[in-house]
Amino acid sequence: MAIAPQFGQSVLASNVAALKFDFTPQGNRDFGWSGYSEIVLQGADLALPRLPAVNPITVSGGNLILTGTGGSPNSGYTWLTTTNVRAPIASWTTNFTGVLDGSGAFSNAIPATNPASFFRLRMP
Repeated sequence: MAIAPQFGQSVLASNVAALKFDFTPQGNRDFGWSGYSEIVLQGADLALPRLPAVNPITVSGGNLILTGTGGSPNSGYTWLTTTNVRAPIASWTTNFTGVLDGSGAFSNAIPATNPASFFRLRMP
């Protein structure tokens, strides 16, 4: 969520999922609320990783060759696999975990299996 600028100010934040205002009593406060004329928010705007483009899969020596380019350099990634494409993601098996290189590319050789498997590239 991006907060719209008001009164000539710039955007407060982007990629914000939620803000919590907690007025729970602290110490000896009696009423469970506090009055503030200002509220200060602090934090960092975290950029989402750029996903790499996955090239067409090739087969070599009984392995599937998975390659891609254009991702966020040095970002982590995981190849998940399943034989049931409709299975919930939580039940998919981790096949390989790695880190994109300095240019945002990857290359993996995964043994071809029978029955056919489905693959998913997951970026944290």
